[in-house]
Amino acid sequence: MLAEVLRNRGCTVTRVFEVGRYDKGDSGQLAYAGKHKMTIVTHNTKDYAILSKSYVELGKNHFGIIVSDQNSFS
Repeated sequence: MLAEVLRNRGCTVTRVFEVGRYDKGDSGQLAYAGKHKMTIVTHNTKDYAILSKSYVELGKNHFGIIVSDQNSFS
């Protein structure tokens, strides 16, 4: 799992279910991440591309969105 690989490499990782945000939706996740100066890592290319474009159009900032294929990580 990507979260464990990142943690093993010294990264701070917060998963949505660890902070009770599993049901908050993509826009809620991006807003939470921005509030806490976090970068989103997701497999959801389509929805986060739309959200990022919306942020740009509204002149809003976020702390990054990393999109990855759902592959095995080691």
